Amino acid sequence: MPVGHALPTVPTKCTNGGSHNVRLKHTSATERRKPLLVVCLCKPRRSWRGTVCPSRSIARTALALALTICAGCQTHTEPAPLRGADVVLIVVDTLRADHLGFSGYPRPTSPFLDKLAAESAVFTNTVAPSSFTRESVAALFTGRWPSCIGAVGWNATPKDSSTTLAEDFANAGYRTVMLTLTTMLSDPAFARGFHHVEHLARQWGVSRAGPQLTRRALELWQEPRAQPLFLYLHYLDPHGPYDPPAEVLARFEAFAPEADALDLYRDIRPHLPELRRSGFGIGDPRFHELVGRYDAEIAHTDLALRELFAGLRARDTGRRLLVVLTADHGEEFLEHGFVEHAWTLYQESVRVPLLLWAPGVIRPEHSPQPASLVDVAPTLRQLVGLRGSAEGGEVLFAPAKVGLGARPLGERLRFSELGIAERNVVRALWRGEWKYIAARRWLAPEARAQSSQIEERLRQSGTLPSLPTGDRLEHEELFHLASDPAEQRDRKHEAPEELACMRQLVEAHERRCPFAGPASHPAATLAPHEAEALRQLGY
Repeated sequence: MPVGHALPTVPTKCTNGGSHNVRLKHTSATERRKPLLVVCLCKPRRSWRGTVCPSRSIARTALALALTICAGCQTHTEPAPLRGADVVLIVVDTLRADHLGFSGYPRPTSPFLDKLAAESAVFTNTVAPSSFTRESVAALFTGRWPSCIGAVGWNATPKDSSTTLAEDFANAGYRTVMLTLTTMLSDPAFARGFHHVEHLARQWGVSRAGPQLTRRALELWQEPRAQPLFLYLHYLDPHGPYDPPAEVLARFEAFAPEADALDLYRDIRPHLPELRRSGFGIGDPRFHELVGRYDAEIAHTDLALRELFAGLRARDTGRRLLVVLTADHGEEFLEHGFVEHAWTLYQESVRVPLLLWAPGVIRPEHSPQPASLVDVAPTLRQLVGLRGSAEGGEVLFAPAKVGLGARPLGERLRFSELGIAERNVVRALWRGEWKYIAARRWLAPEARAQSSQIEERLRQSGTLPSLPTGDRLEHEELFHLASDPAEQRDRKHEAPEELACMRQLVEAHERRCPFAGPASHPAATLAPHEAEALRQLGY
């Protein structure tokens, strides 16, 4: 086949109503060994060009990449099997997937969720679109990557140009309710489309509030209503500072006396280099006590979720019920030299659980298909029959012999982004067995501790810091997750072709969805209560 000869186009349907073709074009005469050029043509939307990548299988890999890159195109129009169902979307803040029993964690953190997972479709390979709550939830609500909707940085919100799930449900005749324990979602943009919003926590640093959220949710659930309900619940307890009830903590081995317990934000984060030099880490009782408190917070949330499900099941509304449970991000415990979240995009910060529960409709299974939180919006829109864009995300289900089963997604591209110029400006890309990390701004762990001290001093003065971000890459890493799931061996010097491909794919994504500003916001003056809330949260 001659160089530049185009393969047959693949007709699909654009979410904006335009026509669309995916074209795979060879850029080398040796067609099976050399790169392919992925070209996305979508009208009336402005088209954009993909990139050159090595192809292991022309028919499989390149087509999957093309369909992933060409965001906004749908190739499936299955009917809505849960039209008119009540829908409960649960986010547990800071919940790592690998600290749950059904993911193989040995500690008893999640006995109820383990039982629920056996009745649900569980996507075991799910990543969050960011390791920062505002960026991640904005993407969850819209089904689009944070940078594509301008939801970047400390003040990230879903922009007016992006339709939210709540708006779609409201337009379909649903009553829409948000109950949240995090003030990270206090901006009115997150409330867009909700008929009723309650922020149940006024002070940060107060754990053990999960049962309060459950009780309020069940009060609303019991109210008479003629409309189906879309209920968004945001639990917070696994988030720092890790202060679980003593009776729950007692389930876990006590590694250190109470007097030796270290506060995450006051004692650990700003002084981590000194702590590491004193032996803080695996084998140190102080470190294991910290992880134990985090695990106990998960266990306490598990109790609140058990109570929630008991109440949901107790009342027959006459409608089907769909429950989605996930997390906005994970949490670091020195796997890559630092703690908490919103600093990096390593697996411990972005790998999250994703469960969908709808007995009789969704088939229980554990699926390894590559999923992202941006898939939740298009999946719910299809399951319930809502109008709305599917740009950025994938529909996760297809008809199976019994109910709905996980849809094969192939070697799709998944992104995660962190655009906090005051910390790190970084993107991660997953492609098949590979993961690439590219940072325009990158602080090493030692510098993060110092940066957190500076942040604290500036917040005490009522401002957020703002730092310039350069255009060049400051840091990049390449990991082969199949052989190195903990991301301990950087392979960028061993796999130069894969590195070049991944770098070009990220650059193509950046051209389409640049970090706003870029990713840097003017120093913001905060009201005293806002500064205190951020300080207690650790931001």
